[in-house]
Amino acid sequence: MKRIFALAAAVLLLFSLCSCSKTHSGMEHYAEDIKFHDAAAILPDPDSLSDCKDTKYTYKHSYDIFDTYGLALFAEYSGEDYESKKEEALDSYDFPSKDVFSVMGYMTLYAKPVSCNGYTFRALPAGNNPDYTYNDYACKSFGYVGYNDEERKIAYFYFYDPDRDEIAEKGSDAETAVSYLLTEYIDW
Repeated sequence: MKRIFALAAAVLLLFSLCSCSKTHSGMEHYAEDIKFHDAAAILPDPDSLSDCKDTKYTYKHSYDIFDTYGLALFAEYSGEDYESKKEEALDSYDFPSKDVFSVMGYMTLYAKPVSCNGYTFRALPAGNNPDYTYNDYACKSFGYVGYNDEERKIAYFYFYDPDRDEIAEKGSDAETAVSYLLTEYIDW
């Protein structure tokens, strides 16, 4: 009986130690953090943010069995700068023209814009697949670029999870899947 109790306690301790996360926020970490994997392909260069009215940045690193990372940047602009910055942001990425599926047929990225918490998001694979049609890497390293016209904010999210095989199953609701990811990875 003592062995079973000790084994159960050891397993519980192992799970509690393996399921941890580290977060930080503040622009002082931003320049260093975007050097991680493909994050710089999605998140803007720090020098391009000098004309923002306000910026908020968060980083979350969760480590269960595999490490997962979520980086989020919100850039707020004044009324006269917002529209041009939004157009510039949306024009500077090559968004997929059709949904991306993995080898197993799971949805990895949605091509259509997705609405969540007042923002309109577009998915952006960080991998090197130019046609974005069939890519197992796309759901392991990807991001979203979004905008909120009412608040005049542009949001950039980057995710990295080497074990992720899907965002949602084929036919799943895009808004639910994206909302889950944003909540799970960056506590939004």
